[in-house]
Amino acid sequence: MEKYFRTLGDLLDDRDVLHLTYEDDIASDPVRGYRRVCRYLGVPPDDDPEVIFRRTNPGRLDQLIENYAEVAEILRDTHFAWMLSAV
Repeated sequence: MEKYFRTLGDLLDDRDVLHLTYEDDIASDPVRGYRRVCRYLGVPPDDDPEVIFRRTNPGRLDQLIENYAEVAEILRDTHFAWMLSAV
């Protein structure tokens, strides 16, 4: 996966971008990611933001993804397979 980020990084090398990852910026402390976004945008963060965890997909993934079977086959046996477990 890192090679894909490097490719994207190379394409965006001359642009001002903020790179967040779930593992580093959200999983253990979502407020950390929130504060990084605020800093990047130059807006003051709330002192005590409320983080609400909830599903963001409006339906089942196999109904939302047009080529679900193809995606599932590609992700099978990779460390990204969990992404489709919410079917």
